Amino acid sequence: MNKLPRPAEPTKAPQVTAAAGPRSIIAPGHNVLGFLAHKLNQVCLGFHAEIWDPEDLSRVEYATLTNLHAAPGIDQQTLADRLSVDKATTSQAVERLVRRGLVNRQPDAANRRANVLHLTAEGRELRERLGPHARAANQRIMAPLAPEEREKLIEFMTRIVEAHGSYARPGHNRRPPRPRKPPA
Repeated sequence: MNKLPRPAEPTKAPQVTAAAGPRSIIAPGHNVLGFLAHKLNQVCLGFHAEIWDPEDLSRVEYATLTNLHAAPGIDQQTLADRLSVDKATTSQAVERLVRRGLVNRQPDAANRRANVLHLTAEGRELRERLGPHARAANQRIMAPLAPEEREKLIEFMTRIVEAHGSYARPGHNRRPPRPRKPPA
């Protein structure tokens, strides 16, 4: 596995100059919450991909390592619920991490139909090694905000997500498949 350098200290947001292009990438009239949340998600994924990609991890695989580090012994269904992804996606991520020797999966003694999950020593070492880099990436993402603004942003986002948790589930509001048109 690749060794990442020491996490970078948070920096101020880079200043965009006229030579670099327009100051704002948000078009007038597009400063609506859904659009901004989508763009913020892209920013976050970009920063964090710099950490996951060298380790050949997907977002779901890294989130699996993080959840199992925090809650060893949870079952796959609980993991899927925490990740807000479907059972198939969770199963594929767990299977890949098991094959890599990062996760141990065994039948739950209380419910033989369920599997409980634990990080292996190698999985724990990887998660602990990447954790400071993920925290540094979060600080870099939030660098344009003053410290009190960062706390408020997290507070507001948490309040919105918790108030509307029923919408934060896999497949919610997914369009049903469209019927195929017969070939002409």
